[in-house]
Order: sequence, then structure tokens, then C-alpha cells
Amino acid sequence: MYLIPKELCTRCGACFAADAKGVLSKDGEGFPIHDTNDAEYLDGLLKVCSGENWNYKELLQQQYGDAVEYDPGSPDIGQHLKIYLLSSADKVWRDSGQSGGVTSTLLRHQFEKKKIDSALAVRRPTSASGNPFSSEPYIARNAAELSDSFGSKYTICSSLEAVRQLSQESNAFAATLLPCQTVGLKRLANDWDATLKEKCKLIIGPYCGLNLEAGVGDALAAAAGVPVDEVFTFKNRGGSFPGKTTLKMKSGEEVYVDRTAHRILYRMYSPMRCYTCTDYGNELADVSVADCWEMKKGGRGFRFPEGAAYVICRTKRGLEHVQNAIREG
Repeated sequence: MYLIPKELCTRCGACFAADAKGVLSKDGEGFPIHDTNDAEYLDGLLKVCSGENWNYKELLQQQYGDAVEYDPGSPDIGQHLKIYLLSSADKVWRDSGQSGGVTSTLLRHQFEKKKIDSALAVRRPTSASGNPFSSEPYIARNAAELSDSFGSKYTICSSLEAVRQLSQESNAFAATLLPCQTVGLKRLANDWDATLKEKCKLIIGPYCGLNLEAGVGDALAAAAGVPVDEVFTFKNRGGSFPGKTTLKMKSGEEVYVDRTAHRILYRMYSPMRCYTCTDYGNELADVSVADCWEMKKGGRGFRFPEGAAYVICRTKRGLEHVQNAIREG
């Protein structure tokens, strides 16, 4: 049986992290199913669920205090202390990453300053090890390993599965999480492992409009005019803003699909749960990152073709980390 109705499940992976008895497995689309009649145990798993049975206002109050403003009918920037417009000073990381390479560079800075010993991110497998259009949880153990995550955001991923391993192996980690995954991590810290509150030093959360099913790969390959089974790797972003979608073939050839056209597919390949999200701005993260889509005067081209992001510092520790990274270049 499914743990919760599929249309409510975000597939964040929190329930798998909390599943000490191993009663959960996945169906072909990654939804959690179980093989137990132990209602009490299942209730325990639902306590960390980001799909249903949680109160967003309570989580906001827990993080920002009882006086926090909450109006789900009026989208805005949300709770924040300061906003910057930034891009990475490293051209390679700026060109290879997303949103000006800001998230990857902030995480790299955390490694270099020995603030963290690991970082929870995502990466796309090659066709040799999986579906190149899917994403998988990934724990980077040093700054260099962060580059494996370039171009891998915005595909359904059970990222929080890896939190069980992090809770056992890490004393100080950071995470880059989509809004639903941030909720799952907060619930894991509240109802599964309280040490996560201290061990997690920073959450960087991209803004998220909609997320993609891995099945979008067939459409992308068709748009590029290539056989889907000949695709070796897939990168969602990279290059001049808004980035190019790159399909690297097994032959070594690289084929591109216009990123602007690619965005249309979000309406066709996003799960139902994305349309009921209450937090596109990742308001429970320490730092939220949003692409700067500002156009030049006259509307001819982007003002920051090299890529740039609005960096929304929401918590004191998030602001401190960002200001230190700016100060140190």
C-alpha cells in the first residue's frame, strides 16, 4: 500500500530516512509503498512527511517566532533580513552551475573554511549507472566533489533518504534543498533525530516553481532529434543565462535544446503535488536563491547574461555565511 496518496507525495525521501525497520520500498515512479500493518510505526513515519499532515504556519513560527507574518494567498518574498544580487567570482563555476553558480560557490566556501564536513546535494547519473534524466541524492565530502552536482536541479529526487547517513557520519553538514525537501528536513529534526538541528549548519534553497518528472527525457530527446537510449548524460543548465540544456551522447557529441523552450515542459511533466505547494520561495531555508531574469532596457537580452541570482538571507546564520563569502571574495 502507498504510505500516503500519490497526489500528495513530494517524494522528498524523509520517510525513508526515518524508516529504521525497512518497511518502505518504491514503486516504479519513486512513491513510497509499505508492507506492514503496524499503524503506530506508520504514524511515526508520517510525522516527518512533507506531503501531508503538517502545518506550514507552525513551522514558520518555530523558525521565526510567533509574530511571523503568514498569508498564503499573497505571494511575496517572505521573511528575510537582507537581499543581495550575486554571482560566483569563479568563471568556471559561474558558467557550469545554475543561477550564477551561487549555491555551489557558497557551499564550496563552507568547505574551504572548514565550517562543514559534507554537503547534501543532487546529481544526475550517467546512462551507464542509471537514467541520465533522473536525479539522485549525493553527499559531497569536499569542495571538489560539488562539481558533480552541476546542472542537476529541478527533477524529482528523494534527497532526504541520505539524511540517515548524514546523521550517522557527519557532525557539520550543509544542504541544498527544494522547498518541500526543506520542510522534510525540518520535520526530521523535530520528530526523528534532534541532533540534526545542530549538525545542519546551513540550508540553501532555490526558488521552485515546478519540478520535473524524469519522464521528460523522452520529450527532450525528441526535441533534439536524438534517440533517447543514446543519451549518456543530461545537464539542465550551464552557459550564458538562462543556460542551455545539454544532452551528451554516448558518441561524445553534445546536443543542445534551447532552455527557454525547455521551460514549457514544466507544465506538462510536473507532478500534481507541485500545484498545491505553499512555498515557492523556500522560506524555511537559511538562504534562498532566485534567478535574476531582469532584461536590458528595451527588452533585448538579459542584463546579466553571465548569470546572477537574488540571494535572500532569511536567518542570522544564513546572512553571516553570505556576508563572509562576499567579504572574502
